[in-house]
Amino acid sequence: MAKQNSQPKTQIHSLPSRGTRRTPPYASPEQISRRAYELFLSRGGQHGRDLDDWLQAEAELRRANHRKAAQPKSR
Repeated sequence: MAKQNSQPKTQIHSLPSRGTRRTPPYASPEQISRRAYELFLSRGGQHGRDLDDWLQAEAELRRANHRKAAQPKSR
C-alpha cells in the first residue's frame, strides 16, 4: 500500500511586477481615524457609535479616492 503525503499542497503565487496592476483606492488608517473623529464631533461627541463612525469614514474616503482615481489625468 502506498504511503500518502498528509501535508497539504501549497501554491506559490508570484506578485505582479510594478505597473501591471492598479491598486484599489484606499485611505490610510490615520485618514479614516481623523474623519471618524470629525463625525463623532459632528454628532456632539455622543459615545457608543465608534464603529459606525469608522465605517462611514472609510466608505466616504474610499468613494472620494475612487472618484479621484477615475478622473482623467491632466497633462
